[in-house]
Amino acid sequence: IPGEWRDTGLTSESVTSAVARPAGESGGYEVVLTFDAAGRKLFRDLTARNVGKQVAIFVDGQMIAVPLVQGEISDGEAVISGAFEADYAASLARNIMQVL
Repeated sequence: IPGEWRDTGLTSESVTSAVARPAGESGGYEVVLTFDAAGRKLFRDLTARNVGKQVAIFVDGQMIAVPLVQGEISDGEAVISGAFEADYAASLARNIMQVL
């Protein structure tokens, strides 16, 4: 992982699904991630340590998203929001399933 970012150990192997869906009132699309039990624990710990900070998602060494952690996420489901275009959200979901 390049630059100031640290490897979290969280990979696509812990992601059971990544789906683009309409974002509702905010408009655009968002990506919903669901983690397995091991990923849920890693992601809970990661988000707890980084509330108010950004975490980067890399695929093949390329940063593809840098969402802001708004709070600890302990239920095993994360939402990457940003009022994305449908095609971008679908591409982001596909890429996350490759490598997180």
